[in-house]
Amino acid sequence: MVQTDEGHGIPVVLAKKPDVEPPYSVFTTCEKWLIVTLASIAGLFSFVSPLTAYIYLPAIPMIATAFGKTVELTNLTVTVYLVFQGVSPMFWGTLADRMGRRPTSLGCLFVLSLACIGLAFVPTSYFWLLMVLRCLQAVGSASTLMIAWLRHSTPSWNMDIDKR
Repeated sequence: MVQTDEGHGIPVVLAKKPDVEPPYSVFTTCEKWLIVTLASIAGLFSFVSPLTAYIYLPAIPMIATAFGKTVELTNLTVTVYLVFQGVSPMFWGTLADRMGRRPTSLGCLFVLSLACIGLAFVPTSYFWLLMVLRCLQAVGSASTLMIAWLRHSTPSWNMDIDKR
């Protein structure tokens, strides 16, 4: 198709735009929104690991008073949190290799959510439950970031193996 430029009389060739189809996706719109929502929640919870420490540490004297324990004994909850936070990625990482990152990441979020809800409702007469739930909170929060961003920290040639 040739047209002339109105002001100068120069012939101009206009190319016909090819019909571009929208990108193909196996996911429906609802599934895409679900994936975006879960990824957003995972991103939010990836900051929970340090956030739980930043919120918990200044409250230790009040927690010790509420539970009727010494500050030293209450500091033990921080110790077990750090121990489980260091050990749990070994197990979640192995599980992610076996089952895939998506179900493992959902498992981490589920454990973390249950632990946080449980910690909100711990009666002050059950100090042992506080310790157990802090361990579960560490197990859930430590690996959320590792599993969610695992793909971005490994070479792309290695990801051809993992088609999950």
